[in-house]
Amino acid sequence: MRRLIIILLVLVFLVVVAVEIYMQSEAFSALIRPHVMKPLSALLGPDIQVGRVKGNFIPLYVEIRDVTIPDARGTRIASVRKVRAYINPLPLIIKRISVPFISILEPRIHSEQERSGQNRLLDYIRAVSMRAGGKRSGSYRLYLRTIVVSKGNISFLDKKSMTRITATDLDMTALVDLAWGRVKFLVSSVHLRSGKGDELPYGARLKATALLGSKGLSVDSLELLGKDGILLANGFIGSYPRRELDIKVKAMAGQETIGKILPLSLPEKKDLVPSLDFTARVSGTVKAPAVDGILKLSGLFLGNMDFGKAVLTLTYKNGTLGLQGKNWKLT
Repeated sequence: MRRLIIILLVLVFLVVVAVEIYMQSEAFSALIRPHVMKPLSALLGPDIQVGRVKGNFIPLYVEIRDVTIPDARGTRIASVRKVRAYINPLPLIIKRISVPFISILEPRIHSEQERSGQNRLLDYIRAVSMRAGGKRSGSYRLYLRTIVVSKGNISFLDKKSMTRITATDLDMTALVDLAWGRVKFLVSSVHLRSGKGDELPYGARLKATALLGSKGLSVDSLELLGKDGILLANGFIGSYPRRELDIKVKAMAGQETIGKILPLSLPEKKDLVPSLDFTARVSGTVKAPAVDGILKLSGLFLGNMDFGKAVLTLTYKNGTLGLQGKNWKLT
């Protein structure tokens, strides 16, 4: 009996090894490639380009490499070095495709806003959304849970103002709940830079937690950290068509950050520490926002003018800006 058990275990081991070797082969890659490319092309467009497609038995996953996505004009708008989707085989019996984990390595996305206001990346996303919302063939239902993005790179260029924004080294986790139509985003780290043309003097690192659902985007926490400045925010942005706003913002900045964003000079006295403190609440809607805020300045000069410890209260509503000063000392 013991010998029989050993023989069976050896046979099972050999079968597993044989299946694993076959799934790593070019023959299996060629076999599954059409089954992978068909749904990808139906969703992302017929011009999508994919390098190698491979599979793995233990753990069970499908991997595609060197993905390139062009827009309607054939210009590349996105590429991904590697996508790996882990599959739970048991739900396949009841015609469910359960993908508990997807890893996306080095995605690169480029977006340009034309002078006319057209954005081909947004046009492409709308087209994909329409295809995804159409009638699906087949009787299998898809279940997603966790998507992890590593070493992402996103760039945006506004051709009208020549403003460029880049996001590099993006590490993010998305927790997907298709049943309730919501996604929770956990951005652990991303390096942001902005500026005009090829010069990007403004840099900061971002961390954020947000929930996107049918009612809108709820930001639990957002932290933008520069060399000597920090911006904290949380709140809610409603979905279309109302797009209501309820956002709280707090920003603090030191000497270097202030010098980049305001045309002010720094004090010569060592006992004066330049500082900026700003708190605000944004309400209303995206089309008609309302802002109530307080700006505090200390140790700053405009030419030969000393601001002392200045406090500025500002309000913005219905297109009207109101300013009120307090404790201003101009010398």
